[in-house]
Amino acid sequence: RIYIDYLDRELARQAPFLDLGCGRGEFLQILRETGIDSIGVDINADVLNRLRADGFPVVEQDIVAFLESEPRMFSGTSMLQVAEHLAPAAIERLLALLALRLLPGALLIVETPNPLSPFALGVFHTDPTHISPIPPERMRYSIEAAGFERATTLYQARIPAEQFAGPDPRAYYADYAIVAYRTADR
Repeated sequence: RIYIDYLDRELARQAPFLDLGCGRGEFLQILRETGIDSIGVDINADVLNRLRADGFPVVEQDIVAFLESEPRMFSGTSMLQVAEHLAPAAIERLLALLALRLLPGALLIVETPNPLSPFALGVFHTDPTHISPIPPERMRYSIEAAGFERATTLYQARIPAEQFAGPDPRAYYADYAIVAYRTADR
């Protein structure tokens, strides 16, 4: 829910919001409750069938392939716990495609495990589909280079209180998100 305040309601009236790698649809549900039209894209047919049964518009497709073939524009997009499943070249391609498919001023949210946290790194590879942890500075650079501005890094999901993570306060959060907006001049 913390991302809702970043959404531009006026843009959301012009075009749907895109949830890439929507999974079980938690963010789609939040968007629905907020009155924002959205579309989910994922490759997991089982979860998409459940979302369809609940009336959510979803597409079963690879997210890069979806953006390569989809002509519509969107009011924003989220990739929550998705980037770590992609190779670096796929992330770069995805960001370039998003810069073409998002309306000027549209919101981009990329949330991923925080490799600055020893706690997060300790469990990162328990998911065999994780490819590589992505340092926040690298993700932010890639997002800005693709044509997004006003990027902000949010650290969230505080690790257990008994865990010591060292002197860097960013290490006490298991996840981070980059919130940015598509430039108006592209």
